[in-house]
Amino acid sequence: MNNEHKFWHNIAATVYPGWDVFLDPLSKSSSGGLSDADTFIYAIDVATMWTAASCLRAMDAQRAADDMQRQLAGFKGGQITAADVAGEAIVTCGRNSSPPDSREAKIAINLTVCALRQTQTYKIATEKSGSMLGHWLYISYTLNNNGGILSRPCYFHPEARGLMDPDKLTSLIHAVVRGDLTNHTTLVGRTIKDSGGAVVAPALGLTP
Repeated sequence: MNNEHKFWHNIAATVYPGWDVFLDPLSKSSSGGLSDADTFIYAIDVATMWTAASCLRAMDAQRAADDMQRQLAGFKGGQITAADVAGEAIVTCGRNSSPPDSREAKIAINLTVCALRQTQTYKIATEKSGSMLGHWLYISYTLNNNGGILSRPCYFHPEARGLMDPDKLTSLIHAVVRGDLTNHTTLVGRTIKDSGGAVVAPALGLTP
């Protein structure tokens, strides 16, 4: 069993909390998910532009993340966090071209919800609202020099409900990635530069 398959075997066997999340393949014909969903999560692998989206209620996001953290507590003696594995799960889905509604994609989204809560972006965005209400992107890069994975969150809080239009989402991803590749004054930008750049899908029309 190679490392990639072993990773998925261990994660799938250990991390699969019992809460429901609606997964959407981001097709233009999609009508959205739960009618009362107000929190939208997008997991993106920059190297392949593999993307999975989900929606849930903000009131459920805290419980979902707590459930995931409890599951992770039993993995490798509790020495691993969602932030450690969410990016790897997203990149692995991209490499395997996992269907956006697959079990692997659901695991990646579950980990992403938990990982987002561990970020400074989450702390700032939820300081007033106290919830994850809004649109959250978790963008994962594969670094050139060592093949390491770097993930960064983005938060948007538009008034419109429902999953973001695919064209708008692609435009936002393009803008964020372009900024990360060219602005070396940020932590993400410096890390990418110091790592010899990152693998970027040709579809984005950008070069590291």
